[in-house]
Amino acid sequence: MSNRRHFISLMGGAFAGSSIVPAAFADPQEPDLIVYNARVHTVDDAIPKAQAFAIRAGRFVAVGGDDIKSLAGKKTRVTDAKGLMVVPGFIDTHNHAGAGGMGNGYAGGEGLLYDVHVGNPYEVEQVSIASIIDKLKAKAKTLPPGTWVLGNFLDDTKLSDKRPLNVHDLDKVSSDHPVMVVHRGGHTIFVNAKAFQLAGVTKATPNPFGGTFDKDANGELNGRVTDRAGAVWLAYYAMQRQKNGGWRTSGCHLVPSARTVSAAYQPQ
Repeated sequence: MSNRRHFISLMGGAFAGSSIVPAAFADPQEPDLIVYNARVHTVDDAIPKAQAFAIRAGRFVAVGGDDIKSLAGKKTRVTDAKGLMVVPGFIDTHNHAGAGGMGNGYAGGEGLLYDVHVGNPYEVEQVSIASIIDKLKAKAKTLPPGTWVLGNFLDDTKLSDKRPLNVHDLDKVSSDHPVMVVHRGGHTIFVNAKAFQLAGVTKATPNPFGGTFDKDANGELNGRVTDRAGAVWLAYYAMQRQKNGGWRTSGCHLVPSARTVSAAYQPQ
């Protein structure tokens, strides 16, 4: 891990990206940076893989074999990648790969197989709270008592009732199953009384750092849980999925920069 961080920090703004020239000695001027002993994936059909590259003024001036080192001048920074893989900066500011398996409100993954879509992730569609309850009830009937019932893709702006989902709605689904509905934004969940009981959360439970257990006008838990306060229920559900042998997707965040090397990987 330290090797990756050191390598990426050395790269700085090298990967501004532009013409990749297959000739090893494409520019007679002194490069600012040369990287060698790398596994470079260029995403260019003309030269899909390389071992080294040179950069000057934020542009590639040579891509090829380790003989590119001979282009180095007195001011050239030369970096040994030590076999790390180098890929271009992928322009995707925030990506959740496989997050559907965790019910984080993203289509795909195992969420399609195991969870209930309480909203339409593909088209704009108004839904009623009654329809959400009915879908979750139907799922609960297929599961043994104590098993989590998870709904995802809740979009509060598409509820025809013009009010938020609450704990009383989800209590209608089941008193024997913990029920959790995840907002499509991923920062808010709604749970029933059984879920609160399972986690030992009461109206007297203080809000954790970075999250809230929301309450109604009477100071009672209303079922809405935000951000880090929901971690305990997501963990419970993940353990259930793993126990049932259904957890096969993995979630990740990819936050690269358009002007830097986004990733360097240890060879497997």
